[in-house]
Amino acid sequence: MIWRNIVALLGAWTLVWFCYKGVSSYVWVHDSLLLGNYKLIREYKGLSVDERREMKMGFPFRYMKFVRDQTPDTAVILMPAREVYFPQGEKSDFGDADVSNKLWRLRVLYPRRLVDEPELGVNIYSDSITHVAVVNGWGYDHLGYEVAERLKYTVLPVKR
Repeated sequence: MIWRNIVALLGAWTLVWFCYKGVSSYVWVHDSLLLGNYKLIREYKGLSVDERREMKMGFPFRYMKFVRDQTPDTAVILMPAREVYFPQGEKSDFGDADVSNKLWRLRVLYPRRLVDEPELGVNIYSDSITHVAVVNGWGYDHLGYEVAERLKYTVLPVKR
């Protein structure tokens, strides 16, 4: 019985080794992604998960974390369309991060609910929006009140 397990282990190890050596993407995953992240974790072991994510992702994570910290867990947040994050012909503060991807944003903002502007009227949470994420000055027209100082990036409640 134990010999079968040893043979199976050797067979599995051989398969993994040949895949690792024969497929360049496996080499990249192991050498860059896994070992690189492991070295960062060991080097900065005193940092929290949020601090490490901010170090790796920069402004996009910092903004989503700001939205998370300024809204309650039960918030339903209206988010802009992709064009607002990445204006045509301008350099975006969000760099090359796919911040318009809802799953990417939900990793930071969960358990809050998100409604993207193109989903207004279609998303089941459209009628219960509590906050608006202001990005590049977009979003103030969705508020039920006037704002004296219009910031480029913030998050505000729909009603005062």
